[in-house]
Parts: sequence; C-alpha cells; structure tokens
Amino acid sequence: MLGVAIYGFICQIGFNNIKSYIIPLFYVSCIGIIINYFVIYPWEGVSYAMGDIDIEMSRYWTAEGIRRLAGFSRASYMAASQVLLLSVYLMVFLKNYYYKLFIWLIAGVVIILTTTKGLMLTYALLSIIFIFKKITIKIYNIYVSLAVFLIVVMLPVGSTIFSIESNQLMPQVFNSFLQRISYIWPLTMEMINNQGSISFGRGVGGIGIAQKYFEPLRYSPGDNIFIYLYSLFGITAIFYLAFLLCRSRLLKPKLHKVDEYIYVLLISILTFGITANVLENTYFAFGSGILIAHIHSLNPKFDYKIVLQNILYAKS
Repeated sequence: MLGVAIYGFICQIGFNNIKSYIIPLFYVSCIGIIINYFVIYPWEGVSYAMGDIDIEMSRYWTAEGIRRLAGFSRASYMAASQVLLLSVYLMVFLKNYYYKLFIWLIAGVVIILTTTKGLMLTYALLSIIFIFKKITIKIYNIYVSLAVFLIVVMLPVGSTIFSIESNQLMPQVFNSFLQRISYIWPLTMEMINNQGSISFGRGVGGIGIAQKYFEPLRYSPGDNIFIYLYSLFGITAIFYLAFLLCRSRLLKPKLHKVDEYIYVLLISILTFGITANVLENTYFAFGSGILIAHIHSLNPKFDYKIVLQNILYAKS
C-alpha cells in the first residue's frame, strides 16, 4: 500500500513538518463541498468507458431526497473521508487551541453536508476523545479501540445469527444500516463460506470493486472492514486485526505526537470500518498503510505475553 511505502519518507521529513501541505488540502476539500451545496458541478453523474467497463467520474446521488455532495471527489463518502482524515492530522499537530476548534467545527459541518452517516459517527466519537483529551490519553490502555474492534467483528457475525426483517424497527435515517444487518452482511458471509473458504476466504478480487466488474451476480460491497478482510484472507483476518490491536498497546500518545495521531487514526479506521469498506477508500487505505507501518515499527522485540497481560489487567 502507498501509505506503507511513503511512511519512511514522512518520518524523514517529520510528521509535524507537513502541515504546510495538509492545511491547503483541507481548505480546498471543504471549499469544494461547500460550493457543491449551491452549485451542481458539470462532471457530476458523468461516466467514461474503459474497455467494456463504465467508470463514474463523480457520483450524483441522493439520500431521502437530499443531494449527497462529493465536492471535488468521486463520491460524497470520499470527500467526507478526506476532510475527516486531514482534520484529524491537524487536530493533533496544530498548537493553537482556537484554530484547532475552528478546523474541527468546519470539518463537522462539511461532513454533515455529505450525509455520510458512518463518518458522522466517527466524527462524534473523535469529538469526545478530543474534548476529554487529557483524560483519554492519560487512561489510554486500549479499551476504546478494543470496544470498537469487538463491534466491527460482532455486528456482521451476529447478523448471520439474528434475523432482522422489519424496517419499522429503526428510523428511516438508519435504513442503510438496517440493510447491512438484514441482507448485505448475512449474504456476504454465506457467499464467503459457500463459494470460498473459512480458512482462506475467497482471495483477492472476491469482494468489493473488483467483484462488481468481474463477478457482478455475486457482488457485495463488503461494507465492513472485518467482512472485507475475511473475504480476502479468511479467518486469518481476525487474528491480524487482533495482532494490530495488541501491538497498538505499545503506543504512547501521552508522550509522542505521532503515537497520538496513530491512536486517533486507529479509532477512525475501526469506527468507520463498522459500516464501510475502508480499504477500498483511497484516503482510508492510505491512512491504514501509515498505521500498519508505524505499529509494526514499534519495539520489534516486545513480548506478546506481556502485551496480552497488560490488556487484561490494565489499570483504568
């Protein structure tokens, strides 16, 4: 992944020294979405052909009659992802409190304009973390990321056990989430188990965008980071996610800004990964690469037993 490849380069420059690039990117992303609220860009809804495949230039779609704004990106969720991840970086590395507050509020408004509910949830959780920053960093001992990780895994697994059919159980705004629980996740798990392998999944191309073009009758967007990885690698996926979670225990967000950034990035990826295929999202895939590279660079000779013991007996 590009994030893994470029991690060393960013380390050489210094994470704190790329603010001059991140700030203009953030403003351009926000301005593109705000203008899009008033203006329909000429490229919205346009697609182009590559061979026998039609590819969207920028998606034009609505949610309950409300236009989902993509700004200068290909889709609304891509625009929201870009804004969230850029603002997360700025919240960690900027020093001025009021400037950070301004950045975060603007990011929240823009994410709402895109109507990307998964990122709204992520934004809300991160807001709590940032508001109680001194407390959350002081007591950080993996509990937040562990809780989100369990939700990421248990929701799709639980959807195969418990059946929810009636759309009367949830408000209209949660319809997309209800569809995941009722249809997408159970059918995807069934597809993986029947047309793949529990041990090794379906392999690369067995889910997501590649499957949409080359196996359209069985297409599943995944819409969950665990399901996506489970489809690619089988049960190994859950062990690797657990490994990353254990290794993240070595982060010291109270002492190092980069560790704080990686911690917040981990929460962002896991939270959005509850209802989204984050690894086919350009910006989250890039962030995931940086996260993986950094976590693997932490104390390579650490003792797994000690880490697991710390998880079980960490002091609150």
